[in-house]
Amino acid sequence: MFSIPFIKTTFIMKYPLKKITLPTIYMSACGATQLAAEGYFPHQTIELVESEIKGTDSKPNKTNRKKRAFLNAKTCHVLLVGVNQYGSHGDLKGCINDVNDVKGKLLYYGWDKKRIKILVDAQASKETVIGEIKWLVSHCNEDDSLYFHFSGHGSWTLTKDGSGWESCICCADCGDNWDNGIITRTEINEALERPGGNLQVKLDCCFSGGMFPTYRVWKEIPSEVYKLLYESPIKERLKNGVRALPGPEWLTLTSACDRLKISQQEMLQCIKKGTLESREVLNGPLHVRV
Repeated sequence: MFSIPFIKTTFIMKYPLKKITLPTIYMSACGATQLAAEGYFPHQTIELVESEIKGTDSKPNKTNRKKRAFLNAKTCHVLLVGVNQYGSHGDLKGCINDVNDVKGKLLYYGWDKKRIKILVDAQASKETVIGEIKWLVSHCNEDDSLYFHFSGHGSWTLTKDGSGWESCICCADCGDNWDNGIITRTEINEALERPGGNLQVKLDCCFSGGMFPTYRVWKEIPSEVYKLLYESPIKERLKNGVRALPGPEWLTLTSACDRLKISQQEMLQCIKKGTLESREVLNGPLHVRV
């Protein structure tokens, strides 16, 4: 398990002849999982003079300089998402406070409150979050400054398309329909694609280290992740400050047979009848939802 502290890179995506600049993602270890990550609010990348923040014409000098993020307050667009309420799946307490604190910091640095959008709790459904991310990255001029913050639960999921296991962030509606309430690594990076603009992302949730664009998809869920999500009681995880929300439990065919104490032939018959749901994994084993 590991964390990636500060990363920025570029690679070619759907825009021909142009490079897509990936977000700068700020992360550190979170709770009991080293792969999980919390972002730090960027505050020491560049020095801007206090006069720029206050809008005055005074000339810069050594005494009126103030450290601030390299994002430009004059060209800012911001999306802040915080989810405390997950129902029986495990509520959190500090995520909306996080969002309010970040907003306060941005306003202190002179960001325009009219360009700051906030989604909290029930407002933060997957459909709405994806839609607002698209709004955010629609501002893609070279000098645009874009900032996305998510504070809530994170997890791992077996993707619907069978690509394998990926990290994900959990929106407010994931308890109603897991697949349609979480945003996977692939989905969020597709949503963040843009031909220009300076984008920073802060993911304050477990397993967000696995949300980085180049992080690999797994054929099977890592054993350390499985133990945390499915073998540790959620009350214990929350008490320890770990924001790790379990989704549906998918086991390989062999493990599912051992769990249900039936033969593979019986298992395949149950799948054929529709009694048990299965999901193919690209270049990996068949998985069964138990």
